[in-house]
Amino acid sequence: MRDLLGRSLVVRGREAILAYATVLEELCRLNDQLGEADNLGHFLTTPAALRKKPCLVLLKPEPQDACPTVQGFVGALLLFEYAVYGVGLKIYASSDFSGRRNVLGPEQLRARFCIEAWSVLRRRGAHIVFVDFQVCGSRDTTSLAIPGMLRKATRGRAQWALLESIFPMYLRLLPTVDATLAGIGQKTRANLRYYKRRAERELGCCFVPQAELDLEEYLAFNRVAAFSVPEAVAAARYAALQTLKSPWVCGLRSSDGRWLSIVTGWKRHTALEIEWQMNRADLPRYSLATVMRSYVIEHAIAEGFERLYIEGGTQQALQNSFERERVLELTVLRRSLYARLVQRFARQFFPADNHLGRILGSTDLQ
Repeated sequence: MRDLLGRSLVVRGREAILAYATVLEELCRLNDQLGEADNLGHFLTTPAALRKKPCLVLLKPEPQDACPTVQGFVGALLLFEYAVYGVGLKIYASSDFSGRRNVLGPEQLRARFCIEAWSVLRRRGAHIVFVDFQVCGSRDTTSLAIPGMLRKATRGRAQWALLESIFPMYLRLLPTVDATLAGIGQKTRANLRYYKRRAERELGCCFVPQAELDLEEYLAFNRVAAFSVPEAVAAARYAALQTLKSPWVCGLRSSDGRWLSIVTGWKRHTALEIEWQMNRADLPRYSLATVMRSYVIEHAIAEGFERLYIEGGTQQALQNSFERERVLELTVLRRSLYARLVQRFARQFFPADNHLGRILGSTDLQ
């Protein structure tokens, strides 16, 4: 469904949004976000996304904007509306905590895009909008400018909160393994090498850079993996691999042919992204997660990649070596009884691990 209002176009529904995939990919190419929209279909069909209603807000430029456009659009926001039994709850939130894929367009305009999107969605009945987005500029031109823009846009009709965090984004890969590992803490570097040699010596493990697993094998490994997920979720993850432009599955095998660890993700331009990693639960002393990370780093460097992203989280020690970038989190609440009730009962309304729920339920948030 398309809904045109002023300089904005709101597109709802997965198929309708996918029709604008090439627009989003080109916006990324023009604004130093290369590849961030390449797997749009995947992010619209994750188990979490399927429980919500996707909403794409496309923005046209203002007269003073001297930025390239794609089919007349200068920016875009991808949000998801919470829903119960298919009924939208007028609560919208972005889904990528790193802020990389939520707001597309010129960096200096991303804050303005978020506020314009709030105004557009408010006129369509939205009560709460949460969006996080990546910024690299100075505080003077981003977070310090937002309060003034918000006061002008909301005119007292909404409450808002702005949080800033420094997000560990990716591991920078240098031309050689030694050069890359030199930037990692000494203990972590030693562990990567020690556990890899130990697994090779005692388990006879070998790295399979292009692993081929059918659904039955994938589900079977999930059953013996640490932190296994319900079979329906594992099947959905496997199906999601088929939607990726450049899917990547690698694994570790022991000398007797057993899978020890499996990693799934995708390749995009100069970056390699890990989405999920599964390791056997019955071999904890071998630290298979560390072994796999060691092999993946070596493989990524050999293939010429410059960045390694780990979507599903990583050990804190390795994460300490990641490049850090600024992410702003903007939450806007309409001054309405509905929004106040959601905020008041946020801990009951949202799951315990829900990020928006934690923000709304915070007692010290101003």
